Amino acid sequence: MKQLVICIDLEQDDIRSPAASMFSWTGAHRALQWWRTHRSALSAEASINWFVRTDVQTCAVLGDGGWPLRHLYDPLSASLADGDTVGAHPHLYRAHGDGWRNDFADVEHAWECAQVALAAHLDVFGTGCTTWRWGDRAGHAGLQARLAAAGVQFDATAEPGRVGLPPPDGGAGRVPSFVGHAAEPRRTAGGLIDWPVSTCHLSRLTPPAVGVIARRPLGSFDDITDAWIEGWCCDLGESGRAVDVELLIDGAVVATAAAEWCRDDVRAAGYGDGRHGVRFGMNDEWRDLPVSAFEMRAAGHLEPLSSPPIDRRTTRGAEVTTLPLSLDTESQHFARAVAVLLAGDASHLTIATRSEVFLHPVQAAEVERNCRTLFHHLRAGRLSEPRSLPSAAAVALR
Repeated sequence: MKQLVICIDLEQDDIRSPAASMFSWTGAHRALQWWRTHRSALSAEASINWFVRTDVQTCAVLGDGGWPLRHLYDPLSASLADGDTVGAHPHLYRAHGDGWRNDFADVEHAWECAQVALAAHLDVFGTGCTTWRWGDRAGHAGLQARLAAAGVQFDATAEPGRVGLPPPDGGAGRVPSFVGHAAEPRRTAGGLIDWPVSTCHLSRLTPPAVGVIARRPLGSFDDITDAWIEGWCCDLGESGRAVDVELLIDGAVVATAAAEWCRDDVRAAGYGDGRHGVRFGMNDEWRDLPVSAFEMRAAGHLEPLSSPPIDRRTTRGAEVTTLPLSLDTESQHFARAVAVLLAGDASHLTIATRSEVFLHPVQAAEVERNCRTLFHHLRAGRLSEPRSLPSAAAVALR
């Protein structure tokens, strides 16, 4: 049985919003209420790990380093009483003449943000902060020893396999790279426990072939995105079954997958239940190829599916080759990622998400569907109930 750990970052409703909008924390309240509703179906040991945003920017704009903790004090206190953890989630925004931008380059600025968070937690709760998640996974590894000396016991920032890119807001430095970072929790030299979020490479999420050849294939090659190469295909007259589709790069078959992804538009067009979508996870060596290099065709046939696809790639595509597991992930993607990760060797399944997703009906619906997936595995004995980081570590690191 793997330890299930859920981390939720409590922030203002839109971290991309102007500083003047930082007083709105409706999503954080909804996230806390969401857990109180779900907790009733679980045992008393079930716990969530909350991480509240407090840093230099929140202190400057809100006028008080502890404002977010005071604003959420009642539900956070109730959560603490129920066994949840409440930790810090500082971002590294820095004031400039034209607004606030990330500064990932200056270690001392990062530590200043950390000190705001540490002081706020002590001031509001009367105890030191023991759990930590840097915003935008932007922490500096060299600060772990300082955090440990300040009493922090767990750092849940790392997302193994994620590359480091410059901040999209034009700020300084780069997000740290976690390529090669271990997927298992480990105790650092300073004594702090580095607890990584679960991640999955896109190539592992491509559905395996099922060995079914369409006799009368119909479909199209639709999109090339940073994450996926997408289309759909069915067998005319037998649209109730999934068929195999091949991906070709420069004329050579590089992957075969089952067309089984649910597509509402395909269902609306009258092709069965719509489970004929096909997705190939983007590979880094394909990322910069021209659209003309890509082709899709039904397995067993030479004629390609209708194209050309729409090219939706951006300059930040490498950021999504490996994705963290989040509660608001598209439910089909989430279910497959969970199945892949449960089949792996890691001792834990750690999920991280942001409070703003609880504001949006589509994302909130995905959260509920994904919770059903987790509860299915929980009932089957593959996952524990959600655990606090200390409880999960007691099992994973014994």
